[in-house]
Amino acid sequence: MRFKDIEIYPNDWLGTITHSDMMANDFPVIVDRTEEDVRMISTLNKKRYDDLTPEQKKEWNGVVKGAYNASDMNRVGQAEQYLAELLHEAGYTVNVTPKTDWKMEDFPYLPQLIQIRSDSMSINRAMSGTTGSFHPGALIRLGFETANKIEQYLLEAYKNFQLMQRGYYYSGELFSGEV
Repeated sequence: MRFKDIEIYPNDWLGTITHSDMMANDFPVIVDRTEEDVRMISTLNKKRYDDLTPEQKKEWNGVVKGAYNASDMNRVGQAEQYLAELLHEAGYTVNVTPKTDWKMEDFPYLPQLIQIRSDSMSINRAMSGTTGSFHPGALIRLGFETANKIEQYLLEAYKNFQLMQRGYYYSGELFSGEV
């Protein structure tokens, strides 16, 4: 493993996030992974769980930002699905097929990683007519910067959707026949 690479662990320590959780938590994503997070998980991964200190166990059982596992893949897929549903409700057509049922034993293969990128681009294209300034790109050797960018891209799409919704009112399109 290169130092800056995030290891992909097929473990779902956090469970999955439902659409109602996303709405309640204002679109939770992780966009602040650091090199230190990767070092921390690499150190913890070299030990048996029973040998960890209470502080290390708390870190291991919390949000593990230095690794990319099933909960991260599910969060991204659920965010894509949620954004597609929001756009559909607003009258936009976006065809996405995100995988939202990653399990501990699953491993993301290239076609699945390409689908994540394609779904993100489709969502952005539906909102703005372009594919945006960031393309998740090379997902094969996933580093913490790329992992941050994937979720930042989705967060930006969500924020753009919120701005778009606010624009309806100012353009006189809030209620039919109002103007």
